[in-house]
Amino acid sequence: GIEAIQITRPQRQAPNLPWSGKGKLPAPGTRVLQAAAREMAGVTRSAKEAFESFEPGHAKEGSRYPMNFNLGMEMPLPHLAKLKSAVQILAMSSILEAEAGNASNAASRVAGLLKVAASLEKEPLMISQLVRRSGFAIAKQALERAMSAAPFAAADLDMLAALLAAMDQRESMGEPWTRMALGERVQFMAICESEVVFKRLMESQKQNPDTFGKSSSDFKKRFAPDMRLMEEMYYEVLSARKEPLPGRLRADEAARKYIDEAKERRLPLFMMLVPALGGTTKEEARLVSNLRLMRAGVALERHRLGHANTYPETLAGLVPEYLSELPQDPFTGQPYKYSLAGFRAELSGVGAKEAEELDFVLERR
Repeated sequence: GIEAIQITRPQRQAPNLPWSGKGKLPAPGTRVLQAAAREMAGVTRSAKEAFESFEPGHAKEGSRYPMNFNLGMEMPLPHLAKLKSAVQILAMSSILEAEAGNASNAASRVAGLLKVAASLEKEPLMISQLVRRSGFAIAKQALERAMSAAPFAAADLDMLAALLAAMDQRESMGEPWTRMALGERVQFMAICESEVVFKRLMESQKQNPDTFGKSSSDFKKRFAPDMRLMEEMYYEVLSARKEPLPGRLRADEAARKYIDEAKERRLPLFMMLVPALGGTTKEEARLVSNLRLMRAGVALERHRLGHANTYPETLAGLVPEYLSELPQDPFTGQPYKYSLAGFRAELSGVGAKEAEELDFVLERR
């Protein structure tokens, strides 16, 4: 299935193709331009056989991909590029199906997209979790456009609501990102404790080992200061990660404190391998926010179906019939902002970056 997924180089240069090409998505409630629709259709047709082979996997509780952790940071991860392409193609297909009036097919594509992205949940690597986070962001963009283009049936909305609720529950506990942090720690320890692993890393990065300090007859002593600082950092980071969001965001603050210290002390290996960890909890919160926005968006559609084609005046109108509680922005711990104007409903929250907003828009045509 995944091996059959392919987005060609010309398609990546396509001027109107969203996500994988150079095109931009229209706003929810606006049809995809004809030129973009043609390019999207060409990509989705080539992946039809792969989509069909995904179906048995969607019913499984989990997935694994071939990975050789003995290779450390040199481990090849070809499945990540394939999964990223699969998510993009499924998103394109969901929008095209909705615009053609095939709402049930569109819902199925979105569900498949979510499950493909979620298949990386247990990989203890930062890059895997960032690819997964990107997949959920694309799913959110596809879902709000598909539901704006065609009314989803109650059964399809119920299916998506159950799927998103289960994913939100798992993500709220933080296990995938804690596993990732522990995996990165193990890789750091392996490099500090094995001269063979260290030299392989230097070769792969085309760096001179001597720039990381003078060699020692006892290799472990060479990076002992890096190891001690790393252990101190992880103690604080993992302690902060036990909190629910948004309190868990303190983990990034703790990491950045030690990154600044490593810079002052001129610990080059620490500075080479650790700084990216200083923002991973914000990336986790973005993933959780996209999940909660999708949950709320589906709840709004379920309300519309059950209440004479109208959205609620406030989000409180979704509780408890469609949501057990008001969806909370993981960056603030407060409910999302909600605005309603005619047939346009919009949810918005605070994003990971200053002045960035994560939102979900439904606009009936």
